[in-house]
Amino acid sequence: MSKFFGKQSEYLKFNQKLERDSQLLLFLTLGLGVGFLIRHLWPQFREVVSFGPAVLILVAVLTLPVGTSYWLYLKSKSNEGRFAKGLKSEGKVYFELQKLSDTYSIFQDVKCSAGGNIDFVVVGPERVFAVEVKSLSGQIEVSENEELLVNGTLLDHDPVSQTYSEAKQLEEEGGVSGVIPVLVLTGKVDIHIGLRKVRGVYVVGMEWLNKLLIENQDQTTVTEEQKKHLVHFLRSTV
Repeated sequence: MSKFFGKQSEYLKFNQKLERDSQLLLFLTLGLGVGFLIRHLWPQFREVVSFGPAVLILVAVLTLPVGTSYWLYLKSKSNEGRFAKGLKSEGKVYFELQKLSDTYSIFQDVKCSAGGNIDFVVVGPERVFAVEVKSLSGQIEVSENEELLVNGTLLDHDPVSQTYSEAKQLEEEGGVSGVIPVLVLTGKVDIHIGLRKVRGVYVVGMEWLNKLLIENQDQTTVTEEQKKHLVHFLRSTV
């Protein structure tokens, strides 16, 4: 598993809180439900209903609240699946990056002195990637002017320029050259670009992210000395 650095992300904090609350709700509902039924209703059931049917009625009454609480608990445990449905785009990328080997160091939410932040900086064995995450869905194409089109429409905000700019800021502030900008689209996308760059930026869907990070053949590599300097800088920013 890759190594992560930086403060715990808000989507992970939220998930942990959801898990704790759902566990508490499950046991509280079960306890109160059983207590109430036994205290107030069980004697009346036993007067008019034989033991077997009374137990079935008790189970039926508890099924909805207990089942709902248990569903919430299972939902909180299914972190990757829940985020993969688009509730948190960065959460989906987080879990995907976890699949990389321990030769990769991941820095989250890296602040830039010029403003803004880089969602993920991936420091690999030979290359460094600045990863920007966008929740876009649809058919992704590139115009003749190298503009990103979603379902044939030009976006109001240019994520390609943003991603490229962030990579250049990281080079300047981190004292390293050759940072590779990557724009990851986490929605349901049909990308008609391949693995070629768009104005210097790789644009990929989730299924191609780790493949790009592992098998990238860019000539821009970083030395061990540059990596040490960069990692020291990144640790000071997260």
